This record gives sequence, C-alpha cells and structure tokens, in this order.
Amino acid sequence: MRIRSVIAVLAGFGAITGSVVALEPSGWDKAWWGMTEREVGEVVSGVVPPAAKHETITGYEGLTVPSYMMKDCEFRAELFFNKISRQLEKIRLELQAANRIRGLVSRCFTDVSGVFSQDYGNPVEESKDDSDGSDVISREWRPGNTRILAYRMLFSELGIGIMTVDYEPIDPWKRAKP
Repeated sequence: MRIRSVIAVLAGFGAITGSVVALEPSGWDKAWWGMTEREVGEVVSGVVPPAAKHETITGYEGLTVPSYMMKDCEFRAELFFNKISRQLEKIRLELQAANRIRGLVSRCFTDVSGVFSQDYGNPVEESKDDSDGSDVISREWRPGNTRILAYRMLFSELGIGIMTVDYEPIDPWKRAKP
C-alpha cells in the first residue's frame, strides 16, 4: 500500500478539517511498504536520520520527519525498518512533549479518530481501560493492507498524557498497492 494512503491523516486531515499547518513532505506518493531507508530517502523530502534510534523487537527507527502540525498538536513521524530485510515496516506518529497536556491529548485523539472514522468507517476494534488510575483508549482501523492503531493514555494525577498512531502493513511482504 502506498504510504500516502497509509498516513492520510497527515495530508487528508487538512483537506477534511482545514487544520494542517505544516506542509506534507513531497514524495509520500512514491513511497511504499517494503522500501529501504535509501529508497525512502530518495523519494520523500524532509526525512532525516533520528537523533537517537528507537528499536522494536523486529525493527529500528531509521528515518524521521521531525514535525507535523495538526491544529495545536505537533507530531513526530518515526519510520521503522526491519532489522533483517531493512525494509519499511512501520510508521509511528508520536505527539510531541509540548502537546502532552491532558486536554490537548484528548482533543487530538478525538480529532484524529474522527478523521479515520470518516475515511475508513467505525473502528474494527476499540478498547478502554482505567483500572490502574490511568485512562487508556485504543482504536484500530484496517483499510486495505494497513493496520492503523490510535492509542491514548492520560495520567490524571499528573495532568498529562501520551498519544501515538501506528501504521503497519497487515501483510509485510506485500510491497505493491493491493
């Protein structure tokens, strides 16, 4: 699946709500799941190596788009590549620290979830948990060959929260658009 449709929230959010402040990097429409760091870097402008690489069980953060603004919410896009194949396997949007005030996190989560629901219908899965004093919600959509998971956790005692949006191919070996 093309990355452009995978991260529709970045470009489409503005088209739907008029709220994107920063421009989308050019070249997203030429990036595909399964591309290498070099291939992504050649077609997508604005990607840079991360200051410190985060790792997952299967991959590592190879490239970053430092800032996307959605209304008052600033996200960092982290592009993860498989440790063995070195191919793009995940994109994570993480709400920047300056935007982690409880009310802002809730609003950003509601706005982004609304965009996904408008584009892809109701979430295929939704879970809520507040058993340990934190308020957690996750919602999942599965358009085409992509799994989109929006996650929000609020810490009431601290007045802050976190929010991420993960994009992953359902079939990681499928390089082309389904």
